[in-house]
Amino acid sequence: MLPTAPDFEKTLIRYLQNETRNLPESVEQFPYYTSNGHWETLASAGADDWVSGFYPAIFWLGSLVNHEYSQTAKNLTRLVTKKHQGNFNTGFRYQYSHLINYELTGDSNSYKKCLKAARRLMDCHHRQSGLICHFRKNRPLLTATDLYMNLPLLYWAADNDPLPLSVSYRQCIKNNLNRASAVFLREDGSVRHVLYIKPATGEIIAEKSPQGIEKGCWSRGLAWLYRGLIAGSIYFNESDYRETARGLVSYHCQNSEKTIPAYDYAVGQNPAEEKLDTTAAAILAGGLLIDGIVFEAKDSFELGQQTVLDLFGFYRRSEDAAGLISGGCYHYPKNKGINAATIWGDYYALEALYILTTGELPPYCSWLTKRDYSRSFLPGRAGPLSQV
Repeated sequence: MLPTAPDFEKTLIRYLQNETRNLPESVEQFPYYTSNGHWETLASAGADDWVSGFYPAIFWLGSLVNHEYSQTAKNLTRLVTKKHQGNFNTGFRYQYSHLINYELTGDSNSYKKCLKAARRLMDCHHRQSGLICHFRKNRPLLTATDLYMNLPLLYWAADNDPLPLSVSYRQCIKNNLNRASAVFLREDGSVRHVLYIKPATGEIIAEKSPQGIEKGCWSRGLAWLYRGLIAGSIYFNESDYRETARGLVSYHCQNSEKTIPAYDYAVGQNPAEEKLDTTAAAILAGGLLIDGIVFEAKDSFELGQQTVLDLFGFYRRSEDAAGLISGGCYHYPKNKGINAATIWGDYYALEALYILTTGELPPYCSWLTKRDYSRSFLPGRAGPLSQV
């Protein structure tokens, strides 16, 4: 029998108690990854802001446990404002902040912000390629597997935006899901990360792996794609998407001896500690649990459960340290955030523990929770926590 997972409520409350000692007053002060035992912020890391939604998301999870965290979550959410015109990271920033605020509290301002953000994300849809891209003036378009974990904002908008668009949200999502196998998957089952596209024709002219190994398979990129395909398979009831997603899990298992992969699978099955990426494992864990619960897939659920147990059993940081889960890797080639806690890794680890504990899907997945699914593989008590 598998050991018992840590208590979700106690784990989360202890984490939030650390964080509330020095709450940021601007989004630039939001945590990014740890260095020398302390958080590097968006400003100090000098990095792109694709992560600011994760910090309020953790407090929104806290609000499900203790209503007192609701106001802090709202305050942090207000700091997430419009940025990155023509950039698919809009989904990351809004679906974990304003979308959750609207779903849990009915906040009309967050509702409007989410609709505007979803329309900006739709503006990134390149019809010739069928993919959501970064639009770059006088340069090839850029797309990446990251886009697939930005799609929940569009799923939400498909059910909430009253205005018709020239291309519907559902059609945009399907275009991206349908293109996944053709453009991102290699014959050996590995995943390309970044693609460059000719704007006029949609032709793919180059591929890169800026955070992994060239011609390798960046593990977090595989995890992003997996989560996108699992969500698509549920929303559209498309078995082909799920079959492709399960193929990604097979590749993960075949190229990683343990549940925690290297930052790139090309590193090998027994990577040194500094070459691991627990954030990829945390992202995968949540998807595996969702797949197990929705499709009654015992193998997926048990792998997701074991991954959660490994994350908290072997990589949980001491209670007085910044961050929750060590062993994350932000950018190995640039030597940034290596063997560190990261704000997205902490969020996805807590999200996976939440799913495992309650059998509920996280608040930004409201478009999935409206559908019936089984909880037959939950190991113990299941049910929603107290709502805001």
